[in-house]
Amino acid sequence: MNEELSPVDKFYIWHAAEMKDLEENGPKKRRGRKPSKKQYFTYITDQAIVAYNNEKSQHKRNRVYSEHIHYPIWKLSQNIINRFKFPYMNGTTEDKQYEVIGFLLQKLGKYTEDKGRAFSYFSIVAKNYCIQTNNKAYKLLKSKDNLLAVDRQRDVVNEQVTNSRKESLKDF
Repeated sequence: MNEELSPVDKFYIWHAAEMKDLEENGPKKRRGRKPSKKQYFTYITDQAIVAYNNEKSQHKRNRVYSEHIHYPIWKLSQNIINRFKFPYMNGTTEDKQYEVIGFLLQKLGKYTEDKGRAFSYFSIVAKNYCIQTNNKAYKLLKSKDNLLAVDRQRDVVNEQVTNSRKESLKDF
């Protein structure tokens, strides 16, 4: 019977068993410090991504994505954008976030369990993407824009007018 089940079906059976075990026995004892907040990217998300990658049916992939993967990726991109800011990326914070989500969705198929935890993998991928995009935007800004757009601290036009006025008043 297990041979007939798809990876997503196996994931849902595993997930139901995990939830039942959690209700009956409570959370598993872990060494170290207790998590201070509710975690959004858990081992369930890791397993959901693996099941998503192994599934052939698009309908089942969409279901697993919307129920178990979308929110953690959305929250991860939000946290990275808000933490590092990336001032030269174009658009609002929400636009940047959706751009990162789109990039992570392209890289979702490249994740395998042997690459470590999904949270670590995707946070590094998202941060590197944002750094590269920010650097490209800054390089473009430096090379293409006029001096007023690049130098926001100084008022170059008024400095030139003031300097020419001082030169003309210097003769008196």
